[in-house]
Amino acid sequence: QYAGAITRRLRERVQELLEAAQRAYPVRPKDASDTWWVPAHLGGTAPTPAEVRELG
Repeated sequence: QYAGAITRRLRERVQELLEAAQRAYPVRPKDASDTWWVPAHLGGTAPTPAEVRELG
């Protein structure tokens, strides 16, 4: 139970740090055709992990 709580909190914190790093990334897409590498939740067109799995 304790290990599960620690693991969940660690996952949450890593996710927070990842999102902060993505938002602070200094390079921006040049134009609409250059959004392939930006996550969709940040306005880009990069596929989600689920979409990548579907592509197989």
